[in-house]
Amino acid sequence: MGIAENGLEVSVDPLSRFWSGDEPQRRAMERIAWTCAIESCKGSFGSGVLIGPDKVLTNFHVVQRLLAEPERYREASCRFDFGSDIGAPREAAGHRAGFAADWPVVLSRFSEKDESGTDTGFEPDKLDFAIIKLDRSIGFEPLATDAGGAMRGWLTIPLERERPVVPGTPLQIWQHPVERRMLGASYRAMPLKWSSGKVLSLIDTDLRLRHDAMTFKGSSGAACYDMNFNFIALHHAGDPDADIDFRGKWNQAIPVAAIVRHLTATGHGGLLGVVPPRATAAPRISRATREIRVARDMAEGRLQAAAILMDRDEAERDLCYLRRPSSQDRGMLHVLSCRHVDHHGKFLRRIARWSLVRDEKDLRAQREGMAAFLNPLPKDRPDETWTFANLTWPRADRKLPIALDMLRRDLEVIASETRPQLVEAVVEIRNVDLRREKVLVREIAKLAGSLSNPDRLQIFVIYYDQLAKGAPDPNQKLRAALGALWKIDERPPGAGLCLCLDDISSVELGAWCRALETAWQLPEGELKADVDKALATRQLPMMDAEKRLMPVLRSWLDGQSGG
Repeated sequence: MGIAENGLEVSVDPLSRFWSGDEPQRRAMERIAWTCAIESCKGSFGSGVLIGPDKVLTNFHVVQRLLAEPERYREASCRFDFGSDIGAPREAAGHRAGFAADWPVVLSRFSEKDESGTDTGFEPDKLDFAIIKLDRSIGFEPLATDAGGAMRGWLTIPLERERPVVPGTPLQIWQHPVERRMLGASYRAMPLKWSSGKVLSLIDTDLRLRHDAMTFKGSSGAACYDMNFNFIALHHAGDPDADIDFRGKWNQAIPVAAIVRHLTATGHGGLLGVVPPRATAAPRISRATREIRVARDMAEGRLQAAAILMDRDEAERDLCYLRRPSSQDRGMLHVLSCRHVDHHGKFLRRIARWSLVRDEKDLRAQREGMAAFLNPLPKDRPDETWTFANLTWPRADRKLPIALDMLRRDLEVIASETRPQLVEAVVEIRNVDLRREKVLVREIAKLAGSLSNPDRLQIFVIYYDQLAKGAPDPNQKLRAALGALWKIDERPPGAGLCLCLDDISSVELGAWCRALETAWQLPEGELKADVDKALATRQLPMMDAEKRLMPVLRSWLDGQSGG
């Protein structure tokens, strides 16, 4: 038989088989629908995967803080469909499922060896995983992106492995890491991300698995799949000896086989092998239930929009003033100095989602635009026009010419992007040389103008203090000096805002309260009275103020929706 007859094609791997051409895409979309971002677990963020109608698998350390105050479970949620629409022109807002009152189903602590990076000696009962019960069976609900009303379904934890996992096995992860720009200050989950790599090694037979797929803080609890989309491990940690740029030698996961053994031995074998119903359509949902869900989604959208605008009006007005078309120098580099509790990330979200995109010519148009922003429809989320980018600021021991060259090269790459870029450079104040910074920020402000224009590039240099609550404030004077490098009417070329974020009171939120009362048609002055009561007329860091005010907003929205 010649080459022309058999083409030299042979079967090599007995587990390899033909699939229909669209099967990989179908399997990928399933796993996307099962992946969620776990948020507000007392400041912890993570990823998770749906393993039953109302069960989510994640890491123990993701929910560990919540265990200390279990009564705060209402603040925690699993956010599905967050940025998962393939080809969608805007970020998908997602659908949240809350934690049930009896949310802890199974808990297995992590090992001390996970923190030290040791290569052996792991305990079979310390696997760093948790199974959470949700407040509703989201697995039975239809996918919002499926016109046929197909059920979401869930990932079945396999009783047996389809094929052995060995070093070199390809691996892929869908996950929700936090944005790098928030490190050291506050965190925000990113829309769904995907990465791939390979298995590097297995430790203690199959108690740990090390891999080289890209992950970051917030990726903990993400499912790891082989290239046939089989669930093989639960990502949970990284190399503790990573360098300052978060580059390490390995990432680490818990093999599924170890989790299966633990669940079987502890009497939770009923969670294994749970297969979704074969029916392609989701159970029929009553009109009343559908209306409740629509109202809930609208309330969540309003709450998020209100949170974005809950910030310092005066600073935002100054930025809009600088960006007016008649301004000779509209400014491209801004300096903020703050403590991490001042929540600079919130201020930047307001800038990106509102200040930089508003184009109202008069007061009436401004009010109409704000009302529309505060009442987003579930299927009409605002476009994410500005993309966040991270800029690594040179260490204080870098001489000025070297620091300038490093920043110039990075900014040239960022400025070449097709979408407008809001660039954030986060610098710890304790590492600052004030004399160098005074010159460096002015030079970068001039450089920005040669690379792009104010409608395409905005740079925010954030000098912050990571201070513990109630601790002495040794850098207060330095923080004040950095926030006063120039005045708004005496700016160097290319420069914009320069300010020091500080505590906030209900007085500074007066305009925000009036905007909400108008947009949500609330009785005049009543929301403001509740805000005054919540803040008790005190000056508070923005992070603390937000914690006090979000329940106030939620109670008003619940009252409007009849909830």
